[in-house]
Amino acid sequence: MTRTRKRLAAILGGLTVIAACVAIRYYWGAELASADPPRQTAAIKATRSATAKTRSGGAAASKKSQKLHIVATVNGRQITRDELGRECLRHYGEKGLEYVVNKHLISQECKRRGITISRVEVNAEIERMARRFGLPREQWLKMLRQERGINPAQYAADIVWPTLALRRLAGRRLEVTHEELHRA
Repeated sequence: MTRTRKRLAAILGGLTVIAACVAIRYYWGAELASADPPRQTAAIKATRSATAKTRSGGAAASKKSQKLHIVATVNGRQITRDELGRECLRHYGEKGLEYVVNKHLISQECKRRGITISRVEVNAEIERMARRFGLPREQWLKMLRQERGINPAQYAADIVWPTLALRRLAGRRLEVTHEELHRA
């Protein structure tokens, strides 16, 4: 198998895993959670305090203030940006990294081959998908936002564009034989 075919197989495998994860999350549903954003007055006080410490205390105070950015408060407990980042990496780091690597590989291969996917093509594919599910475009995008937490820009950039790019990259090379169909 050539190197390009191996890469395409890896990319297709990665996208299949991502699609499976999205489908699983869709059918299982997301757990509801609630948290309050940090109070603006506390955030302003923390920023002013950090600024004053930075002016008087140098780089160490600056580094400490960067780690203390509060992203939410839950039952009085503050959650920092650093803590959120660690948890996201722990839970989704490997999958997220695989997705980012695959997207970069697709993009690089498209550049190498001079393949471009226009905004018009992306919009046409979104229209096609909406029609496939018997929905108007805006209702399709609204459903994606409500049920899967995917906004239209994210859907276009993270799902539709890579799908169209892979189709264009693979072209006629991805023809399924009757034997492969039977085995599957």
